[in-house]
Amino acid sequence: MSDAAILALINATGDGDDGNATQKPVKAPQMAEQRECDWKPKPLGSSVLQAVLEPIDTAIANHPRSLQETIGPSELGTDSPHELAMKLLQREPLELADMPWLPTQGTAVHAWLEHHLGGHRPDGDDEWQGEWEAEKRVHVGLLHSHTLLDPESHEWHVTGSIDLWIPGMRATVDWKNVGQWTLKHAQTNGPSQQYLIQQSLYGWALEQAGTPPERQALVYIPRDARVLSDWWSYEWAYDPKPALWAWNRAQLTLDILQAIVDRDGMQMALAWASLLPGSASGHEWNTWEDETPALTPFAPPTRKQPAIDVPDRWTRLIPAIEPTYQTKNN
Repeated sequence: MSDAAILALINATGDGDDGNATQKPVKAPQMAEQRECDWKPKPLGSSVLQAVLEPIDTAIANHPRSLQETIGPSELGTDSPHELAMKLLQREPLELADMPWLPTQGTAVHAWLEHHLGGHRPDGDDEWQGEWEAEKRVHVGLLHSHTLLDPESHEWHVTGSIDLWIPGMRATVDWKNVGQWTLKHAQTNGPSQQYLIQQSLYGWALEQAGTPPERQALVYIPRDARVLSDWWSYEWAYDPKPALWAWNRAQLTLDILQAIVDRDGMQMALAWASLLPGSASGHEWNTWEDETPALTPFAPPTRKQPAIDVPDRWTRLIPAIEPTYQTKNN
């Protein structure tokens, strides 16, 4: 509508600038009554949902994260010696009754951040500082055992991926897509041992490659975050000692398991592993063959009694596998 047409419309309604026109009081517009839609079609079941869930279930089951068999940096820092031993024995945790969805949400967030931050170069960066590296592959080290690991090489290459490496800051970044409980717990008590030692192991891998980090960061991304300022980080100076503690503990556990297998067989090694303590924090990531699943979410499973008696020569070694890293002892 042209300006002239708008002016003509105003004058026609008596609301123009003519000083002789009689001004009429303007009534407030009537507000429409706010009502919820009353159309609720009859539900027809969930055949569409079931059709899409099947390929999603298959995709999750076949994702590299789900297929990983060897132990990685994220598991070496566990505060559950029992879980560490079962993983080193290459036992598979019990399958859940349903496919977990939370890890896949985290994988999707990681993929988005990798796409947008990999290769990023901040404005004004000098050439030597380099581009940011997303999903930077690192080699942590070799675990050795003559029968429990690879039957040909008798060793495991422990490798991992740093979510983000910022060369200019010499900083590692690890994204943690978490719920409110985990976020509040970290803000109150600090990150879990498993998260912290995972980063120390990544730093140790970089140090062995000649580029030790100076700073490490855990970035917590709440699953229900509405704005970026809901994110929270915990940052600290790199320290290799927790990594060395976790690495030596894993190799010691392997050595003991190998000695038990050599003398008394695999069943005795499994029985010994079932006597090791679970998570000091009370949270178990997996349920194993020697456990009964918990009946309620987030509750730890119940450990079964070993099917065979474990002799004292092996039980006396249990305290050697420390659940937690203690700075005063390292």
